Amino acid sequence: MAAPSTLGTARMTRLLIQEGSNVQANQIIAIMDAEDRLQAAVLQAKAQVKAAASRLAQVQAGAKQGDILAQRAAVARWEAELQTSQREYERFARLYENGATSASELDRRQLAMKTTLKQLEQAKKVLSSVAEVRPTDVQQAEAEVEVAIANLNHAKAELDTAYVRSPIVGQVLKIHTRPGEIVGNDGIAEIGSIQQMYVVAEVYETDIARVQVGQQATITSHAFSGEIKGVVAEVGREIRKNDVLNTDPAADTDTRVVEVRIRLQDSRKVAALTNLQVDVVIRTPPAMTILGIPLAWLQLTREKMRLLIALAGIGFAVILMFMQLGFRDALFISAVRLHEQLQGDIFFISPQSTALIAMRSFPQRRLYQALGFAGVQSVSPVYLDFGIWRNPENRRPRQLLVIGIDPDDRVFDLPGVQAHLDQIKLSDVVLFDAASRAEFGPIPDLLQRRGSVVTEVSGRRVTVGGTFTLGASFGADGNLITSDLNFLRIFDRRRKGLIDVGLVRLQPGADVTQVLSRLRSSLPQDVRILSRQEFINFERSYWETSTAIGFIFSLGTAMGFIVGTVIVYQILYTDVSDHLPEYATLKAMGYTSFYLLSVVFQEALILSILGYIPGFALCLGLYDLTRNATSLPVSMTVYRSITVMCLTVLMCLISGAIAVRKVQAADPADIF
Repeated sequence: MAAPSTLGTARMTRLLIQEGSNVQANQIIAIMDAEDRLQAAVLQAKAQVKAAASRLAQVQAGAKQGDILAQRAAVARWEAELQTSQREYERFARLYENGATSASELDRRQLAMKTTLKQLEQAKKVLSSVAEVRPTDVQQAEAEVEVAIANLNHAKAELDTAYVRSPIVGQVLKIHTRPGEIVGNDGIAEIGSIQQMYVVAEVYETDIARVQVGQQATITSHAFSGEIKGVVAEVGREIRKNDVLNTDPAADTDTRVVEVRIRLQDSRKVAALTNLQVDVVIRTPPAMTILGIPLAWLQLTREKMRLLIALAGIGFAVILMFMQLGFRDALFISAVRLHEQLQGDIFFISPQSTALIAMRSFPQRRLYQALGFAGVQSVSPVYLDFGIWRNPENRRPRQLLVIGIDPDDRVFDLPGVQAHLDQIKLSDVVLFDAASRAEFGPIPDLLQRRGSVVTEVSGRRVTVGGTFTLGASFGADGNLITSDLNFLRIFDRRRKGLIDVGLVRLQPGADVTQVLSRLRSSLPQDVRILSRQEFINFERSYWETSTAIGFIFSLGTAMGFIVGTVIVYQILYTDVSDHLPEYATLKAMGYTSFYLLSVVFQEALILSILGYIPGFALCLGLYDLTRNATSLPVSMTVYRSITVMCLTVLMCLISGAIAVRKVQAADPADIF
């Protein structure tokens, strides 16, 4: 703490602190000898403000009342004299007209009247100037007041420089100036905040790149026992010459360093040891690169053939997981495609039905009973059964799904169905699914060339009147749509009053939940009533839980994960075994197990990324090939690509965690 430079050579008159005392921020610690002189200047400035304020009040009040009254009396006197002069002039003017007086006498009376008039005008001007308060006079007086106030504030500021204040909350460490002494270059006193102590460490310029804010540090010294922990709080931005010199005469005394501030976690041990020289060890992460190239990458690329084999194994695991997940999703999507295309809000099925491939019939009258409920607009029956289709070219039989609908109802929202509804009203005319498997024959091409195709379904001769697009599924390789009457002709053992699915369409604005509740509570238990989403979930649940297909695909994904884990583990384990002496050397040099683990994990992460990329690219082609060969909806999705990527990374990290145990158990003494 020093005296203000504006005081020049200052002498201290009073000291208000002592060594070891605690001070608060802005607390006065010393008073300089300029206090009396500056206090007098403040009093003088206050008097000037008072005088300027009085002057302003005088200007605002105007002239004295006595002066105004006296001037008004003067104006009245001159007005009376003017009246007398006017009467004298008028009287002599009449005498002059009668020849009783001379012209010169009349001129004297006229001159007297004009002189009196001038005197009256002058008196009125004086009265106006005395009674008027001019704005300019007020502004001048106000400016004088502002100048006086500014001088007072300046005097107070000057007086405040006579009081030396503490800028911080802290403790007085050393007093350099006593009362009566002139403040020297060392100032008045040294004050420090000892509640939170810091260490300023000098780090060589070659090592500063490894130091970062937040790193842990250990401080030791012969002045206190044990060690103190700290955290790097600030890294300097200037390279300078070192200030702390080594006692070794052979040590370099002209080193280039950067100052690093370290915040101590416990300042009590060194609270009374300011400027103590200490030893600091900062825990910095070891360099994980060689000439800027990651060490993990150098390890992997050292044996290029081994790296290629590892990538091939990981790519195989990625392809296996992609294909299994793709088949599983295609199963679920294809299984409910028909359900999603049915135009209904509520669906009736038999309680004994388990899936589209295992439907049971129920009485059609239950469907028509729904028309009596509020909110129901229309109903449509749907017939489902599997028939034997004969390929029109080679006559080979193959099973497909036959769907019977009422042509007058809008049952499907499929491309091609609405355009050919009039066709299926004809006897023994069907619509063929153009997205069916190729084993059913090139029906779209035959239709384009011939105009119609004649074949057999379950022994009955039928004519293909058009095509639509739905797609194959795991339950049905192909699909036909025809009228309900044609359906009963093909399956002549089916009774007309028994249907497989009932569609209920509600009026616009009707509440599906309320209508469902009324239907379920009123109709008998020989029919199962589902909402649209429940109808879709009914089919999906069958394939997911009631068949082995969903489990097999999930198991295949898990097997791909396990195979990939084993492959990556073997590669990493072999790599670690080959470089065990190098790892042991690093361990002997002081590198932690965490560092060694991070190197292996980096290798695992690199392998996962490099193995995923070719596997992903190959799966795009395999998906396209599978879709064309099976007509199943197999395609790449963002969700699936992210899922497999996460599984690949997890697979490699697990392998790395297992492989690194050999490094952790390695003892440098045993190896060397």
